[in-house]
Amino acid sequence: GLAPYSLAKLLGGTAVMAGYRQHKNKAELSDGKYAEKYYSNYMSNMPGIEARFYPTFDGDAPVKYIREHYREIDVLCLDGFYAVREVILEYKLLRPDGKIYCGLDMNLGWWDCLVKTENPDLMPLDILESYDVVANAGRDVTDIINGEPSFHAFCEWIANGFFNPKGESVSVTAADKEDIIFTASRIGTEQKRNEDMIEGFRRISGRFPTLKLYLAGTVEPDFENGFLREFFYKFPEMRKRVVLAGNVTSKKELFSYYRRAKIFCLTSTFDGMPNVIAEALTFGCAFIVSTFNNYKEIAGLGGAAYPAGNVDALVKSFDDILPQLTEDFYNSHIPKCQAVAAKNYTWERLARKLYYLLWL
Repeated sequence: GLAPYSLAKLLGGTAVMAGYRQHKNKAELSDGKYAEKYYSNYMSNMPGIEARFYPTFDGDAPVKYIREHYREIDVLCLDGFYAVREVILEYKLLRPDGKIYCGLDMNLGWWDCLVKTENPDLMPLDILESYDVVANAGRDVTDIINGEPSFHAFCEWIANGFFNPKGESVSVTAADKEDIIFTASRIGTEQKRNEDMIEGFRRISGRFPTLKLYLAGTVEPDFENGFLREFFYKFPEMRKRVVLAGNVTSKKELFSYYRRAKIFCLTSTFDGMPNVIAEALTFGCAFIVSTFNNYKEIAGLGGAAYPAGNVDALVKSFDDILPQLTEDFYNSHIPKCQAVAAKNYTWERLARKLYYLLWL
């Protein structure tokens, strides 16, 4: 929702999120309490945005919503290609003057599936001309999309930007940096490979006795009850050094982790271009990342990239980079990262780019 929200703020309009009501089970469906809880933290960081839920769960609900609300929808923003064909056709029929924006955060695994599919509901190649703007978050994958002969549209690059709606301080100096490796994600999902990060940290922990690893985000139950339980049983000394920060919903608290972290670490086997990269840039973290799909976008900004899934290579990256992270390093590294973030990764600037693409 950050693209439409930022665009609406730029233009003095209102951003509306419309979709199916989120629920864990049918018992929670009628009163919508889970939906309110699900969106409350998300929406608390976007003052003024509206959430509207379809009254039914049938497949026609999105099209029915368009029929009822098309007059007030000047820009239809879609998150991905899938299951939007009828919505696009209906909106263009009713609002030929309206704009359609499709925002992607594509990884190569998902892109390969879309290219090979013959299901038009997943990859609507025949109606690509209906989109006014298609954009992807990662620069490298964007180039791959534009190199696909069957994709008869130009894909723009609009990054997953840094979002700071309440104007929290983003000041950071070399003196703020502590012996912390930090990551923020859904902890324990298969593609994130957080087990590599934790094991890699364990292997270097003896050589860097003051170093700690902080992981922010909700933890997958299977990961918590499986890998983490066994890890802490085998290595109880790690309990004080591997810190599970939980789901950090406060931007002020989240930014404090980035501000203190010397290294931001990402160990995904595949990923798009997550907004944590923009956050880490803003706070001048050094990067140790896997060769995820768009890693080249931050290459040369201080740190290292290692082959995804190779824990030995991750350990070597830690050993190589950590001794370099002196006060002098951050005195030059922080302003360099913040300059890149200000140029390419702020939603204020990205919203202006989207405006130009849509109307100029």
